[in-house]
Amino acid sequence: MKNHRISPDGKYLAFMTHARPKAHFHWVNIANPEIESSEEGTGGGIIFSPEEDVIFKFGYNPIGEVDENGKPVTYSIITRTNILTGEQQITRVKERNICGLSILSPVAITNLVAQGR
Repeated sequence: MKNHRISPDGKYLAFMTHARPKAHFHWVNIANPEIESSEEGTGGGIIFSPEEDVIFKFGYNPIGEVDENGKPVTYSIITRTNILTGEQQITRVKERNICGLSILSPVAITNLVAQGR
């Protein structure tokens, strides 16, 4: 188990399995391990939302999109996923090159349960 973390509400344990042959990132409900989700990847761009049973994944648009001139287009997206239903909502990040920052990336959401909130 690598890159493990606890959700802000204290309900989920998230972790990465070793990369043989491909790494997978998992979310498991601590009280009920039957509630779980998994996807291929290292989980580097994933953080928990303060909303219950929701995660955010930071990434880029799918390869292959082109603009009106036929040039490849790259932009940041945030995918909001409900762990229980698997429902995903993708939002394009409009902010770019603000104060010299070229990308938006996750930092962290602190554990609200541990803080008594």
